Amino acid sequence: MPINLLIKLLVQQFGPNAVLAAAKFIEEQKSSQRTSSEQTTSPTPKFKRLNGYEIKHHAILIGANLVGLNLQDADLFAANLSDANLTNANLTNANLEGANLTCANLTGANLTGANVEDANLTGAKLSGATMPDGTILN
Repeated sequence: MPINLLIKLLVQQFGPNAVLAAAKFIEEQKSSQRTSSEQTTSPTPKFKRLNGYEIKHHAILIGANLVGLNLQDADLFAANLSDANLTNANLTNANLEGANLTCANLTGANLTGANVEDANLTGAKLSGATMPDGTILN
């Protein structure tokens, strides 16, 4: 897929302020197109897919509209999710270690079992969110 078409699709999906990165950008993984020798020498990393695209570490999702998305088990290590809208998102068992969630809207989000070690939640909206320990915030 041409890079400009990929960017256009991502902007349509996540909003004009969202930039997605695969090791600073998003990469489409199609394991069915790989030869068996490629699969043995370079195993496919297990990243969470969004509309067929995989989120890599350090993804930049500033201001992204991720309302209600199922991000269960997503690996969002060191992702920049500042100002992102994660209202009612399922982040169960997600890896948010070192993520920037400054001013993110996590209203009603499920973070049960999520790793939020070293995550920055300054100014985040957490009303009704289920925290990693199962506590629901008012």
